[in-house]
Amino acid sequence: MVGMNDMPKAYYPPRARWYSPAFYFCSRLRRGLHLDRIPLPSSASVRRVSLGLLLPGFAFAAYGQRTIARAILSSYAVAAIVFIVWLGYSISSLALGVMISLHVSSVLYLIGRQSFELDFRRRLVLSLMAFSLVYLCIYYPLRTQFENRVALPLRAGNKVVVVRARQSAASVRRGEVVAYRIEPRSVDHFYLAGGLGLGRVQAVAGDRIVFTAQTAEVNGVTFPRRSFMPRNETWIVPEKHWFIWPESAIPISGNPQQNDAIIQLMRQSALVAESEFVGKPFRHWFWRRQILP
Repeated sequence: MVGMNDMPKAYYPPRARWYSPAFYFCSRLRRGLHLDRIPLPSSASVRRVSLGLLLPGFAFAAYGQRTIARAILSSYAVAAIVFIVWLGYSISSLALGVMISLHVSSVLYLIGRQSFELDFRRRLVLSLMAFSLVYLCIYYPLRTQFENRVALPLRAGNKVVVVRARQSAASVRRGEVVAYRIEPRSVDHFYLAGGLGLGRVQAVAGDRIVFTAQTAEVNGVTFPRRSFMPRNETWIVPEKHWFIWPESAIPISGNPQQNDAIIQLMRQSALVAESEFVGKPFRHWFWRRQILP
């Protein structure tokens, strides 16, 4: 006879993990869109598929369409040059859209080579998904890193000023134009929207500013009064701050007849901390000499 200890143990399947519903949802979505018809690449073609997803035009070259691949690569290079040279203008945004479209067409061609069974509706859904993923996973991060580390376009009135990123605030001197972050503020019924500003540093830490009814002085040097500057006051610029009087064209919501509230709002914005520093404009951006305020 078989003893109790010799009886086979009952099998208990492992418990579902906390993230299991996400896998269930993805599986149902994949079956619903019939994306399970797309075969996964073999180990021999993983390199080809990976390069086809990352490099525009590579998929066409890998499957023998070298003329199309050259045309896509050439168009992509021209669009990339236009995007960088005309950074900040509408044509630059259009060039970025062309770059993404060329990249997506290469990705869709690669997917089409992997599966011929998808109908038009599912190919359309797949195209929209591919466009979104290519932009969010590749171009949006690259553009963000480019603006944070290389050059950032700012619109000043009807022109664009390209700012050199990743500079030290310690390099800023009196009289230089800088880009800086503007914190949103409100006084009474007035509201100053936050964002990025461009202005000239008129005084640095320790400088003495005297406002009169006709002029303003920094360390005894007179400069023209700006709109809504205070009268009969003396300021000392605190440590690690600059004095940058905001442009009168900055968007302020409220009743424009209440000058006292506007003066108070502008006063709060005029002392800019070094921590808000973004960068200094390039003197030239390629062949264009930049006109600074």
